[in-house]
Amino acid sequence: MATGKRKKDTESQETEPVDNPTVKQTKYWKKMPSTVDGMLGGLGSLDPIDCKGSMTFINMIIPVETRKRFRVLDVGAGIGRVTKHVLIPAGFGSVDLLDSSERFLQDAKTFVGSSALKNTYCTTMDKFSFEAAPWDLIWVQWVAIYLPDKEFVTFFKKAADALSNDPHAYVVLKENTLSDNSSPVPDEDDASQTRSDEHLRRLWEEAGLEVCEWQRQEGMPREIFPVLMYALKKKKSP
Repeated sequence: MATGKRKKDTESQETEPVDNPTVKQTKYWKKMPSTVDGMLGGLGSLDPIDCKGSMTFINMIIPVETRKRFRVLDVGAGIGRVTKHVLIPAGFGSVDLLDSSERFLQDAKTFVGSSALKNTYCTTMDKFSFEAAPWDLIWVQWVAIYLPDKEFVTFFKKAADALSNDPHAYVVLKENTLSDNSSPVPDEDDASQTRSDEHLRRLWEEAGLEVCEWQRQEGMPREIFPVLMYALKKKKSP
């Protein structure tokens, strides 16, 4: 549910764990309206730029002719902004939503307004069972910043296991990153943490995943943390 974050919001903060992260995250999102601007933390103007970059990445990794039969899971979906503006227009025939807010998921049904929207799952990422697998694409955007490292590794390992056998099936992470290899930077407002590219790749190595493709989101304002997109799979056995 999060968005690209301004560097000035977090760069001066101490790099120590925030207190009661779950409480802070819940309080932060409870005050956000069920709008595109709310889903983007007041940065609704970034929506067209973000969606264009996501569509470009999808076109790079998944052939158009396969998408109609693809089943997609939108993680941290909120009201379904990515589903409505990216996944359905990209041609995916079936999209499920995962979010911890029942309010957002209820509002998503009206906001998305498409028969391509199938199931909604109201739980947190660390508690999601993936029992309804497989999915052909698991899209994780601006929400992995809320997972501590241990839970991050566990989630992505389970997500990769939940992919179908289609050669173009991926777990995609689109996330804020640091411009250097410094330690993760916390945000006191919503108890998130922004990691470096190197840190993310180290966590995926631990989870047994490999980065198949990656791309930087173009067109973001300079004051926003760099946003990178990664297409991930389980590592192939030797």
